[in-house]
Amino acid sequence: EHKNELLMYLAHDLKTPLTSMIGYGDMIRSKTLTDEQVVTYAHAIVQEGKRLESMSMKLMDLIVLMT
Repeated sequence: EHKNELLMYLAHDLKTPLTSMIGYGDMIRSKTLTDEQVVTYAHAIVQEGKRLESMSMKLMDLIVLMT
């Protein structure tokens, strides 16, 4: 039961930054934006990417501990 709960939380935590990245990327791609807006949205994409990277590193650590 704990493994299923962990997987549920993990899936949610991964989906949130991915949704943000997709949304910001879509805005950059499909709208006429000022240079400042493009930089702001690109920064958000980078931050969310770093967040995903951090989560994946923690997940790898957790997998090692569980084996």
